[in-house]
Amino acid sequence: MRILTRILPLALGVTALTPVLGQTTTAHKADGTADEWPSGSLQADTVNHILFGSAVEAGKLHVVIEFRDPMLQGKALRAGMELGFDTEHRGKPVASIHFPEPAEGGQGMAGGPPRGDVEAMRLMLMLQVKTYSLRKFPRGNGAYTLGNPNDAGVELGIDYNDRRQLVYEASIPLESLHARKAEGPVPDSLDLLITLKGIEMQGFGGGGMAPGSGGSGFSGGRGGGGRGRSGGFGGPPSGRSGGNMQGGGYDPARRDEMMRKMQETVRIPRKVSLKS
Repeated sequence: MRILTRILPLALGVTALTPVLGQTTTAHKADGTADEWPSGSLQADTVNHILFGSAVEAGKLHVVIEFRDPMLQGKALRAGMELGFDTEHRGKPVASIHFPEPAEGGQGMAGGPPRGDVEAMRLMLMLQVKTYSLRKFPRGNGAYTLGNPNDAGVELGIDYNDRRQLVYEASIPLESLHARKAEGPVPDSLDLLITLKGIEMQGFGGGGMAPGSGGSGFSGGRGGGGRGRSGGFGGPPSGRSGGNMQGGGYDPARRDEMMRKMQETVRIPRKVSLKS
């Protein structure tokens, strides 16, 4: 399986992008593979290191996001990701999908995505991250297990591609989005708000370890988990653990900057056409 892409550079701070035309070779299916998206249909956000595509087909809005940055993968799976739909262009979603639904302890995948071969990563994903929730839809709100139907008609698929990049696919019935607009014409576009929450870490910024003081800093996630960088945050093996960061070439300032970035919430707005 593979995703064919065309790299299109984007300027920093751009909030409104040219809508992606929904020309496809096969019917869309939210299964986390993105196999049906043809060459040139995905846009590259070189600032946030994602590939993005959208299309309207069979009365549904189809969205695909490919996370190329291991840090963003870690945020999505550990701290959680919100896909918000703003049909009123007010900067606030009228409905949203939250993945993963936090388990007991307040986090998604414990310790971050695993390193290793693709099949091992997929197995860990399937075992640990299985639920999502719908909020503020006209009907069908609540928590669901991936693959199970819901009354809103929303479909969600999450998987790794062969390059160990996290692929997020969602299909949303247009009627579920149109129904949120009480009066006036049916919107022909919406603002898609992608939010990746920052990872809360024990021992950094108030947990007993000040910046530059050493230590792994990856001890807690949002509610516990393994120490060091053994999770890998979804990317290829780095060849070093948290303990090795204190060895030769250790740069406290660089480590502190990386940890600050991991705790920051990332917001990625996209303008999406609702026209077939």
